[in-house]
Amino acid sequence: MLSDMKVLDFTSLLPGPFATMMLGDLGAEIIKVESPYRVDLLQEEEPKIENISVIYRMVNRNKKIIKLDLKKEESIKKIYQLISEFDVIIEGFRPGVMTRLGLDYDSLNKINDKIIYCSLTGYGQYGSMSNRAGHDINYLALSGLLSFSGKNDEVPHLNGIQIADLAGGSLHSVIGILSAYIHRQKTGLGQHIDVSMLDTTFSLSIFNVSKYLVNSILPTRGDNILNGGSLYDYYKTKDNRYLSIGSLEPKFQIQLYEGLQIESQPDELFDQDLKAIISNRIAEKSLEDWIKIFQNLDACVEPVLNLDEVLKQQHFIDRNLIIPLVSSNDQKIQQINHPVKYSKYKVEPKSLRFNQAED
Repeated sequence: MLSDMKVLDFTSLLPGPFATMMLGDLGAEIIKVESPYRVDLLQEEEPKIENISVIYRMVNRNKKIIKLDLKKEESIKKIYQLISEFDVIIEGFRPGVMTRLGLDYDSLNKINDKIIYCSLTGYGQYGSMSNRAGHDINYLALSGLLSFSGKNDEVPHLNGIQIADLAGGSLHSVIGILSAYIHRQKTGLGQHIDVSMLDTTFSLSIFNVSKYLVNSILPTRGDNILNGGSLYDYYKTKDNRYLSIGSLEPKFQIQLYEGLQIESQPDELFDQDLKAIISNRIAEKSLEDWIKIFQNLDACVEPVLNLDEVLKQQHFIDRNLIIPLVSSNDQKIQQINHPVKYSKYKVEPKSLRFNQAED
């Protein structure tokens, strides 16, 4: 699908490598440049197979890894030689770093004026915070999202995935790169793409921000339809597991009340007394009991599963969400498959490859 695209990847950790992993899944040729001296921190994550972290293996699949010391002139010259062959550059350094190395957009654009150059950073290429350090938790904090996430008796909570890094950084980088690639096909022009994980995370808050921009009423925890102010919530079962209830529409609420065997009306979505009744009713049975009760009801009610249960679900098996990739030593390593299905293209992820270190 993207077999004509060649990408030179200067990123590390998670946001950039996840973005180029997706492009590689779709057939793009990815060469990832790493330092021969500074280890990507993902390499330190356990568990490891053949002394390579499994998460590092996954986000760097489809890629050829080369080691270059970018502080050496011969390494920069090698990059200059490669640039004319490549369509896309992606980097994740703080603003100014690539300029000092002579690898910024303006410098590389002189060599290849069709180059698409994506800078993926926490705070963007300009602005008062552009050179500030940050991680996923900081972008979430500064975006305002945590001020209205969770219930009103909770402190800001940690998430099990990196929302700002992945939904904010990785996916928007892919969108930006593919959009610029199509634009270049129409105009012949490359361009510089500035992706800020703070900006993109803020844009994900469209549900609450759009309202605030009109009514100036600050959203808070537990005050709206999605954060505990309605029946839309998680409920503890008798065996200390949890059931998710997303029955927002009247037709789903009718099915919900049927399953719970309680009398109510679909217009009582925000009734906290009713919510307490639902909570008490769900606490009377085990999670397995509720799964059986709701399995044939169209109510938007589902169990909160752990990963072992997820991977055993027939639906996940049907969707082929886990695939084996073969390592350089012919060992099969299970990984998450590319999640999008295409009717005219078969996604076939490939294991990462290492080149010898270069001076």
